[in-house]
Amino acid sequence: MIIRKKDILELVICPITQTKLSYLTEKELAILNLKICQEKMIFLNGKPCQIEIEAAFISESLGLIYPIIDDINYLLPKYALIEKDNQEVLATLDEFNLGNQLLENFYEEFGWKKSENNNYNDAEVFEDLRDISHSYVHKCHMRVQNFIPKKGKYLLDAASGPIQFDEYLEYSKDYNYRVCMDLSSRALGEASRKLGDKGIYIIGNIANMPIKSGQIDAAISLNTIYHIPKEQQLDAFKEIHRVLIPGGPGVIVYEWGKHSHLINLFVLPYKIKTHIEKLVLRLAPKLRIQPDIYFHAYKQGYFSEEKLGFKMKTFVWRSISVPFMKMYIHKFFFGKQLLDLIYKIEDSFPTLAGNVGEYPMFYLKKA
Repeated sequence: MIIRKKDILELVICPITQTKLSYLTEKELAILNLKICQEKMIFLNGKPCQIEIEAAFISESLGLIYPIIDDINYLLPKYALIEKDNQEVLATLDEFNLGNQLLENFYEEFGWKKSENNNYNDAEVFEDLRDISHSYVHKCHMRVQNFIPKKGKYLLDAASGPIQFDEYLEYSKDYNYRVCMDLSSRALGEASRKLGDKGIYIIGNIANMPIKSGQIDAAISLNTIYHIPKEQQLDAFKEIHRVLIPGGPGVIVYEWGKHSHLINLFVLPYKIKTHIEKLVLRLAPKLRIQPDIYFHAYKQGYFSEEKLGFKMKTFVWRSISVPFMKMYIHKFFFGKQLLDLIYKIEDSFPTLAGNVGEYPMFYLKKA
């Protein structure tokens, strides 16, 4: 446990000042909790702190305090603890981005809760969980493993969620630590139950990672970057690149959305149905059964070397969408054989399938 605490400290930085963090001593924690009892401490988002803090970091600059609760390191700016009468610090931090509340709300309130079938709601909504699709989906998940080393010290899972599929656990099996970063404490609590001390759990923004440069052996980010604000998506790519060690690879699974013209043509009836449903929900919001989630997909070619400052290669993760699978993949329609054929085509033409299909897989390697 002492070694693990040292390794965590070696890894993290303050997301606001980009300076080193250190653990509060027992004496400093006692003083902090006394101030909390005296209602002198607030979070950067203005909310009062009303819980006893058992462990925390303090930043080298400005003395910002970040709580550690149930082994989760709260390194999102809005969770920075400050004295409420410290006007100098408040003025310094007044304009700092406090995070993506819409995305956080979706996963805390809905996405990472379990359904009646014991699946996460996120998977129920966005995945094809039918038996007929299982083999194809499994093989697509395992494509990620072909692009990252089998072992190392730190595997970063940027926007890890609860590590909801068994295949995802395989990626970090022989790493010292899987660094799970997410906005959702619910997700990280679930990840902790699966990984235990093999995980490092960070509440953080993947577009402004509280991680030192050049520390991560390999990084993955699966089906998330298109859910963060469009003006921050390039930053997320750059941050993944920044934290990698020299020679370290990164794998990012993205979605082309409306720019995947071939797939959209096949699922046109589904698209029409979805637009009608959105219109109905705008007119009658009480009918909504799940919170909104932000989505913005850039078109092919947007993430260029000119914009990013480094090269990426495009491969296929999965060429077909869930609506396509649910419309066309059925036992009576030779569904398994069709999926086997699609997978073979993807493997034969991985770059073409990544560009014209639904889900590309970007591969980068730090020089």
